[in-house]
Amino acid sequence: MKELYEQLGISSKVYDFGAEIEASLKERFEQFDKTAEYNQLKVLMAMQKNKVSAECFQSSSGYGYDDFGRDTLEKVYADTFHTEACLIRSQITCGTHALAIPFTPFGAALGLVALPASYFAYLIPCILLYMMLATSLKKAYVRYYGELL
Repeated sequence: MKELYEQLGISSKVYDFGAEIEASLKERFEQFDKTAEYNQLKVLMAMQKNKVSAECFQSSSGYGYDDFGRDTLEKVYADTFHTEACLIRSQITCGTHALAIPFTPFGAALGLVALPASYFAYLIPCILLYMMLATSLKKAYVRYYGELL
């Protein structure tokens, strides 16, 4: 293996140094592997307990009514994290939804706290600057290439 690294221009001194560092971190990596294996087993047990099957991965209407897959996924999360129930909604990952939820009674019921006003004082200029930069780069691109992709 060492010869292959040398063919790539990596000296044996660098290779030996890397091997020495890797050996010194072996116990730490083994602990990471044990933790990862434990967590994988927790998820697998939760999936078996809740009978995750091919039907769980079928498409849905998107409205969430009688969504067998999502309901099963929530049970898997609840069992994995040892909670009574779990709410998994990919739609919450959208920034505007995530920012708005704490201002609603639903957010208060979940114990979410609204972000301070100073956050929005920084957020709004960042968004405006991003929009201006994106627009100016698109215009420069069109000027140079004559059209967008």
